[in-house]
Parts: sequence; C-alpha cells; structure tokens
Amino acid sequence: MASFFRMFIISAILMILVIETRAISTTSSEVKDFSLYPVKNLEASLSASSSQASVVAVKCTNCIVVVSMSAQDQSCNLTLADQRGDIDPPLETTHSSQRQYEDEDETGLIPVLSRGPICTKIRESAREKVSKNMRTSRIMHLLQETSGLTLFTTGFASDAQHLVRFAAAHVSEYEHIYGGTMMDAKGIMQDALVPRMAGATMTGGSRPFGVQMMAISTSPSLQMITLDPSGNMRYWYGVGAFIGKDSHRIKKHLLEVLEDEKITTQSLPKSWKTALDVCIRSLLKTAEESQNMRKTPMNEILAELDALVIFDNDLRYEAGYPCAIVDENTMFQAFEKCYKLCSTGKR
Repeated sequence: MASFFRMFIISAILMILVIETRAISTTSSEVKDFSLYPVKNLEASLSASSSQASVVAVKCTNCIVVVSMSAQDQSCNLTLADQRGDIDPPLETTHSSQRQYEDEDETGLIPVLSRGPICTKIRESAREKVSKNMRTSRIMHLLQETSGLTLFTTGFASDAQHLVRFAAAHVSEYEHIYGGTMMDAKGIMQDALVPRMAGATMTGGSRPFGVQMMAISTSPSLQMITLDPSGNMRYWYGVGAFIGKDSHRIKKHLLEVLEDEKITTQSLPKSWKTALDVCIRSLLKTAEESQNMRKTPMNEILAELDALVIFDNDLRYEAGYPCAIVDENTMFQAFEKCYKLCSTGKR
C-alpha cells in the first residue's frame, strides 16, 4: 500500500512538471510568433493579400515591363499602396552618364541607379510632365543591380516590409559569401522566401504571411516567378504574369489583349512601349469590370499606375543601369491611348 502511494505521488509530480514545461514552451513560442508576425488575425491577413494593389508583367524580346495599379488612399496603412512624401531621390544624384537624364524626353525612361524601394514621380496633374515631389513605392524593390533582380509585393504591408528586408539581407549575405555573384529570381525564391513563407504556415500558433510576391530577373535569362501566402512558387514561362487584387480578372483580360495584339511566346513585343500598352489595357479592363471606372476621373486612375522596365544583359550593359521607371509624359500618352481604346474599342 505504501509503495502504491509513493508511485502515485511521483506520477503526480511528474505530470505537474510536464504541464509547466508545456506552458513555458507555449508562452515563449507565442512571444516569438508575435515578434515575427505583427498581426495574428488570419482572416484579416488573407483578405489583405488581395487588397489595394495589382501587378502585371509582360515580356519583350530584351526586357520585361511591369505595371502596378494601387489605390492612393492612405487612410489605411495595413495594406500596400504607395507612400507619398518629399524626399531626396537617388535618381537626382550625380551619375557617370549624364546623357541618360538629358535624353529622358527621347527615351521616355528615368534610370533607377540604386537598390531599395523604387522612387516614382507623383502626378499632381495628369498633363504635368515633371514633378519635384517623389513617392516611394512599397510595391517595387530593386534587390540587386547586376542581375536586375526586382521584387514586387502586394498585400499586408507589415508582412511585406518584413519579407523584403529579409530578402535584401539574404542577397547581401550571398554577395558577401560568393564575392558579388549575381542572384536570379529562382535563387531568391528557393533559398530565402519559399522556406520563410512555407515555414510560417507549418508553425504552431502562427499564421501565413498575407502577401503575394513576384520576383523578376533578367540574368542569365528572363525569369518571372510568383509566390502565394502558402509558400507555393510558380514559374511563368509564357508572355505575362500577375499578382494581387482581381487576379482572376487580370488573367482573363491579359489573355484577351495578348490575343488581340497577336502576341505569343514565339512573337514577343520588340518594343517596351508595346508591352506597356498591354499591361495598361489589361489593368483598365480589370478595373472596369470590378468597379465603375467611368465615374472615376482620368487623372485619378492615372495616378494609381506606375511602370518599370527591367533590361536584359545586353540592354543593361548598353544603358549602364538595370531598370528604369517610365516617365510621366510617356505614361500619360500610353494611358490616354489605352483608355480611349478600352472606352470606345477604336484605335
């Protein structure tokens, strides 16, 4: 009887120790999860993953054109849009090739000279050609100049900022270890972002990152890869790719525009301006279907659009920079033509 009583006491003590250990482990895990994922509400995160922004990319023979469409209302900072502000942009710094700025009117492009969030012009008026004010895009990020590696994000802002910083740190570490070796879209996705996002879905007490991402690189070849909140990666071998709000509608309208322009993988656009028109038309058709675009002034729709051209090896070597934003005058001309075409169906 005494032996049985001693065994009962020992078992009770062991059970108490196990319960306390699990409680401590759970508490520490929750603290860790909270530091990594600022908001633990799954529904809010997943709904944010399709909010605010849409991104469309189209291949050319020697570059990739990417156009983002994002709401400019900053009343909610939880979802991604563009951050306005008067800043000293890297585009205005002295560069070895001053000709690039002198030829801005002729080329329609403004070079991006440094890595980080890409600065785009604020359109205070639809017909205003140049504005001194700038805005920093929270959607477009240049990670590496040598390979033209660029990352695009849509969805929950704090998650996207965390993942962009994580990706940038991975690129810097890779360059340090391998002596400045170029990293492509496949490398940044497989080595950094896929494990990070997939791991979040498999950790107890955490939630998926509420973002969609697209990585683009042009060296050694043109690559477009997207990543969803579950950590699933997708290669895009065709002409275009897309992420963000109304993706299913973008797919439908992008295919329609490509068919209308007779663009295929065997007959890619030779000019980046043609690809720019394709991107804008597909986004305008999507906006028209999802909301009454006709009640929105043209300058407000135009203000939601930004475009980036990412060069391949040959063009990058010739130009001296990896990518460039489309200037406001060229953007307005392309938008006006596409808006008229979408509204009337006449070229």
